[in-house]
Amino acid sequence: MKITVSNNTNFEKCEIDLFRKSDIAPFVKKILSDSNVSQQIITKVNESEEFDFSVLDTPLMISWFILVYKRRLKIPKTRLGFYEDLFSVILSRHDGLKDSYNRPSRTRLTDDEIKTVFSALCFVSRKDQKRVFSEQEIVDYIRQALNISEFKSVKRENYLYDLTHVTCLIKKDGIEYEFIHESITQYFSSLFLKNQVESNAKKFYLNRVGDWRKYEGELGFLYHIDKMRFLTYFYIPSLIKMLNKNGKIKSDNVFDVYSSAIVLRRRHGSSRGKNVRVLAPPIDDYAMRIALGSNRPVHENSFLSVADEYLKVKIFSESQLEVTLNKIFGGDSAKSIGDYVYCSFLEVLESLGKVGDFFDFVEPSFTGWINKELSKTQSVVDAENNKESLFS
Repeated sequence: MKITVSNNTNFEKCEIDLFRKSDIAPFVKKILSDSNVSQQIITKVNESEEFDFSVLDTPLMISWFILVYKRRLKIPKTRLGFYEDLFSVILSRHDGLKDSYNRPSRTRLTDDEIKTVFSALCFVSRKDQKRVFSEQEIVDYIRQALNISEFKSVKRENYLYDLTHVTCLIKKDGIEYEFIHESITQYFSSLFLKNQVESNAKKFYLNRVGDWRKYEGELGFLYHIDKMRFLTYFYIPSLIKMLNKNGKIKSDNVFDVYSSAIVLRRRHGSSRGKNVRVLAPPIDDYAMRIALGSNRPVHENSFLSVADEYLKVKIFSESQLEVTLNKIFGGDSAKSIGDYVYCSFLEVLESLGKVGDFFDFVEPSFTGWINKELSKTQSVVDAENNKESLFS
């Protein structure tokens, strides 16, 4: 993936590659004069097994990561921990040894108040899918955020100054403004949602069932910072929606999982499917992705293993079907890469007239997985609700 350095039409545009984990160590060594500190950071980065380093994809994000380390003298365990520490760090300068001091703010808002308004700003702009703003647009969104946060007397221009000169969470590029990093916008937008009253949060979550894509980033954070409401109002209803009135998985949900799957075969592979595999990108549907283990494993046999088993049991066990499959792989719809040839998995099933048969084969597995996940999640929610007596 690449990012554009500038959108200003008066300059020649160029693109740079985003940073990878392997780029962190050279960058840290370059900008830190203290070799002991740089080596400490590099060592901890190499030893970390939990932190999602994909978020450190720009020089600024790595610089902030270093500031967080110098404040805490340890790297965050998770991406969430990094964002939780980030705001207080960027509102003050800190060299890891001396006391920090606040940068001047034109709004005279406290750190928590700046954070409250910024969270509202992130949400209202994310709701409109706005990432780049003219000056008039950004001050209009700031006015919305100030009104929502009950700071109506604060001047919009002063708050914009605080964002661009104090926190540096928004940058000015020519005559346009944009958030410094999309994931930061998503995190603070999720904080805004977390702090909503029950009725508003419930409405948001229920509206995301089947309509989650725009807020996928927020949902990833809300799973951790607002877990019970996430499970109660979004995840459980999403799982229930996958099942029919008899408690079995709906066919559309199954075929959505395999919508981009391919059947991969060696060009000169042996017979009976020994060199044939079903491969697929990550599952698109957010709730299904969690339920089938992309985020939290809940079963031993994956949806790909079940598809592989179907080919072995139902296709390659019948010689006539294998002959037909050989014709498919030799047809115009087949594509090749190196020593392999591949076709769309669903197109293969359609060509063989096996779509319904495949669903009948995998339905018990999918039904079992979803019901197991539903039962486990409901138990988590029930256990939390059972603590109610502690507060009487």
